[in-house]
Amino acid sequence: MSAGAVRALVGSIADSAPIARAATVADEIRANVSSLDNLLQTSTSQDARTAVAELALAADLVREAGVALDTAAQLCRAWATGS
Repeated sequence: MSAGAVRALVGSIADSAPIARAATVADEIRANVSSLDNLLQTSTSQDARTAVAELALAADLVREAGVALDTAAQLCRAWATGS
């Protein structure tokens, strides 16, 4: 594989829609978790409250991963374009 082909492949990976959407998806999940948490404020079910807290943590982790992926994609894009 030529250097140009490698650069093109890296550039296409860096521009991948899933990478760009990761943080947005996490924000959508977090908003839904927040709404669910509000609905469960009066719930006496500790299992439900624990599940919502774990879902909120998972959404935060997805957001952090999305930010890390975006940073990596920017670095790859810069390398692929030679800037």
